Amino acid sequence: MSQSPISRVAAPIALGAGALVVVTRLVIALTILPDAQALEAHVLTPTFAINSLASIVAFALLAVALVAAYDREASEAGGLGVVALGAAIIGIVFMAGDW
Repeated sequence: MSQSPISRVAAPIALGAGALVVVTRLVIALTILPDAQALEAHVLTPTFAINSLASIVAFALLAVALVAAYDREASEAGGLGVVALGAAIIGIVFMAGDW
């Protein structure tokens, strides 16, 4: 059985997306102060803009990795796999929206 090119790189994409999520969360943890005025000032900085863009890319890569992994195991996953894929994609959307 031949695999699609994207399914062959599902694991590296997932690892890269996970690392990017961790890095963006660390940047937020290290740069935002608990003071409300400091937070207002922080959202106007280039650091915040770049980190927000990196978060969007991380979640997009996570969704791509999820679909690629499903593509790799679709025949074994069956109907429950489709339901699980949908639930995981909804979870990614909610996580991205929350962060």
